Amino acid sequence: MMGRFIQFCVYLALALTVAACGSSGGAGNGNGSGGDGGGGDDGGGGGVVDPPPPDPLNIVDAAGRDYFLNIFRPDWQAVAGMARNDGVTPFDDLPVVSGTTNYAGYMTLFAASPRAGVNLLGETTLSADFMSGTISGSAGSFYETITVRDGIAIPMEVVLYTGSLAITAGAIGGSGATNTVDFSAGGTLNDGIKDVTVNAQLTGAFFGTGAEGLHAIAGTSSGGSITATIDGQAAVLASATVDALME
Repeated sequence: MMGRFIQFCVYLALALTVAACGSSGGAGNGNGSGGDGGGGDDGGGGGVVDPPPPDPLNIVDAAGRDYFLNIFRPDWQAVAGMARNDGVTPFDDLPVVSGTTNYAGYMTLFAASPRAGVNLLGETTLSADFMSGTISGSAGSFYETITVRDGIAIPMEVVLYTGSLAITAGAIGGSGATNTVDFSAGGTLNDGIKDVTVNAQLTGAFFGTGAEGLHAIAGTSSGGSITATIDGQAAVLASATVDALME
């Protein structure tokens, strides 16, 4: 009888021990779940960050930068060097053809106000009617290189301006050994942030034995007049040139 009592006590002790271990394990699982929940909170705190807003300035990409620096600008330099070859065309040697003669080249534009300045290079196309003595066309795709932004020096960027200048009211004239060409260029250009308005009257001449080149200028003592504004503020200095070759 005593043996059975002892055996009963052993079984009871074992049962109590297992029960206690099970209770402890349950608590451990509960704590573990709590820890996992905390990990979830940390993940929420590290959510996706919104990207910065796009730059409003019309900065060209790598391909556009390469095109401007290695093709566009060197071609302007070549055209400007050839446009005045062989001197001014005598008026009597200007082409006598019906219809129009096309020219392609480049236009430079400089303007400076008390708050800002621009130094632009664009391309231009013109159509000259030598029989009627008129010329017209347009200028666009203006580029600018910048190394300072908001008063801070930056690595050089290339900026493309939208908009174009209309070339109108052009007249071809002259006499004897010289010819004259005059035309207006006006419009608004924008780099994504600021507007540049231009109203220029360029004067110049055709060059070469058969008027193969054209050069005209505004804003100098030997050229025509020009006014410009940058974001509504009048430029205190401004100039423009056109150099083009017969196509």
